[in-house]
Amino acid sequence: AGRGIAFYPAAPTAQLVASAPLRLIVPGGDSAMANAALVATDSQVCGEAPLVRIQDSLATGWSVGILGAAAASVRMDSIETLSRVDSTRLVAELARLASMVPMQSDSRFKGLPFAVSSARRFESGGQQIVVGQLVRRVPHEAAPVEEHTFIVAERDSATTGLSMAFHLRSEGSEDTAEQFEVLAVVRGSPDVWLLLSRDNTAQTTYQVLERTGPGVWRSRWSRVLSC
Repeated sequence: AGRGIAFYPAAPTAQLVASAPLRLIVPGGDSAMANAALVATDSQVCGEAPLVRIQDSLATGWSVGILGAAAASVRMDSIETLSRVDSTRLVAELARLASMVPMQSDSRFKGLPFAVSSARRFESGGQQIVVGQLVRRVPHEAAPVEEHTFIVAERDSATTGLSMAFHLRSEGSEDTAEQFEVLAVVRGSPDVWLLLSRDNTAQTTYQVLERTGPGVWRSRWSRVLSC
């Protein structure tokens, strides 16, 4: 049996965890059902978050487990599965949007090229939505620094370009700069919810971004776990 960290609610009971099956979701959108049980332990991990034991599951590579069968996962295509033409176009569009994110005039990253480290796309409400992380590095031998930019962008149709809907940016050393990772996208209310992790060596922030309308995203919930 595998294990996971229960980060919502903050203090789940054994009865709640066992009350319904978990839907285990992989980042691409596949899912499988499994039962779970709260792990009885004197030492909790990651900022006092309790552990759960996953039972009777065939799911591999899952990133998020949601209690109950009602949550519907959204299929996402990774940039690695796209044709060379489509992936090249997507990289160029994401780099263009990342260059529009405001920065200080004396930023050490100014003028440096962006590299796309990850990108996924899906559809909602008749629009294509793209989420991506881009990286820029200043390779000082003594103290290399990195800039990570997370972007949510939307496209109205196949003939229009991507437009910025939401962005986050972090910079620092390899240890202190946040790494952004999309864990899953699920159908919510009124639209979709994007489950995001923001990780560095000191802590991980789990965040739910909610799409409330075309081009409109907001942070619905977050929790910081120090590990």
